[in-house]
Amino acid sequence: MKFSEKALRFFLRMGARVFYGDGSQVDWIFEKIRRPRTAWLAARNMLNFKLRVPRLAGLITVGIEPVFGCNLRCAYCWGRFEPTLSGKREKLMSWELFTSVIDQLPASVETVTFGSVGEPLLHPRLIDMIEYAASKGRRVAMYTNGTLLHGEKAEQLARSPLSVLNVSMEPTEETARDFRGIDYGQVRKNIQAFSGMRHPGMDLQLSVVIHPGNQTLVERVHEEWRGIVDRVKVAPMIELNVQSCGVRESCSEIWRGNMNIQTNGVVSPCCLDVEGELAIGNLNKQPLREILDGGVFQDMMRGFCRGKVPPRCMRCTEYGGKGVPLKIPKLGKRTDRKPL
Repeated sequence: MKFSEKALRFFLRMGARVFYGDGSQVDWIFEKIRRPRTAWLAARNMLNFKLRVPRLAGLITVGIEPVFGCNLRCAYCWGRFEPTLSGKREKLMSWELFTSVIDQLPASVETVTFGSVGEPLLHPRLIDMIEYAASKGRRVAMYTNGTLLHGEKAEQLARSPLSVLNVSMEPTEETARDFRGIDYGQVRKNIQAFSGMRHPGMDLQLSVVIHPGNQTLVERVHEEWRGIVDRVKVAPMIELNVQSCGVRESCSEIWRGNMNIQTNGVVSPCCLDVEGELAIGNLNKQPLREILDGGVFQDMMRGFCRGKVPPRCMRCTEYGGKGVPLKIPKLGKRTDRKPL
């Protein structure tokens, strides 16, 4: 790591301690922020959140959903959503929509992340997408479940200009089988092989979701994957309750400087909005700049500033407990972080 990157990471860790109360969250930030200007915009965005200013200092990241659907049925991801989401939008993002999204991004956007409700490796033009985004000066990060990370796909991905690859994983063979339905040993072999073939500039990370079934097992992950991946990131499971979580006045997610684009062109400021309930526009119907400056998004931000939180957000709860980091800071009389 360059000295400039080490210095930036140090300051980002300090910022994470202030904002999240946990410096370990720097891994999530550093994945997307490697430029001082981006860090400055992110800090201004978070200050606006704290001061309840209904304005983004700048858009800094964009999440893109290349594929809607997955080859797995994980208990806390696609498997949970499939009954209500199947058939709701296109399985694959079209090349025309994708290139239109990339071409419209403001200069402030540093990183594009492939993921959301789907396995990106299922898209036949994934490598083309990575190369196109990189050719426009964007860093590209991606999430995968690791089951398809082998053979020609892995070789092509290893040679691509991808900046960060996150592999979602469980801490043990038992939890991998019970919650993700995968062969832990085989996916580990896939990751080990990929680690050796990736280009030198690509970060390889393990992403672990903490939930009631694995909380006591997460500590062992760091040691067991040392030397294979660059770092291990952990985050709490997010659940949508049937009833309201209680008192909540605002949420930092829409101030993060990130927009999420679904396969059908729907734009949402929340990365957890899998059903598009917080949609602020559609790129098949209007340009991104118009969506960002439009009344729907501006009214949403003003509503959050006044404590008028959408019903969907009032049902959003993070799993909490000893050693479980905070993922999305919120304003209110309590944090609503509790065992689910």
